[in-house]
Amino acid sequence: MRPLSMLSATMVLAAVVPSAFAQGPLEKLAPGKQQETLPRLANDQIEGTIWEYKAKPKDPPKEGQEVETLEGKFRTEGSAIFDISKRIGLPEKKKVEKTVEAVKSGKAKEIKLPSPPQQKRIGEYHTLNSTKLRLDFNDPESLNGVMVVWKKKKTDDVLLGTFTQKEGKKTVKEWIVEIRPIED
Repeated sequence: MRPLSMLSATMVLAAVVPSAFAQGPLEKLAPGKQQETLPRLANDQIEGTIWEYKAKPKDPPKEGQEVETLEGKFRTEGSAIFDISKRIGLPEKKKVEKTVEAVKSGKAKEIKLPSPPQQKRIGEYHTLNSTKLRLDFNDPESLNGVMVVWKKKKTDDVLLGTFTQKEGKKTVKEWIVEIRPIED
């Protein structure tokens, strides 16, 4: 196929494919935010949605014990879950010291900067059935475990569920969790 025909075929496909194919399961289950904006294009999943979660322990605290909470944010794109904090890879200590010495002595004409900030992938999610989603988190620094969520009654965009926190394969705590989209 010639390049011009490929471009034409791509444009026709983009016009014909419904926008629902571009939306992940979370967006289908909690469509409230999307109804406030224009319909998505077929390839409009570049930035994804940022979700806020808040959780409390499933078991009530013992007398005199403080109530723990678990809260934070994550971003979904396609079927992937990303940590929203940016990470920059740093060079080894020896390379930094060598660069500093070159700058001090006036020999350095330019400095190589680290690569642009990246977001760390911390999990993925998929549909369990028409009303529930499973979010698998695998980041020991933030969330590590399995979250199962469903649409909260009488709401458009709030999801309610459980989070089973793990250390390795061992379950360490169970939480009641609520998530909601905060940015699209």
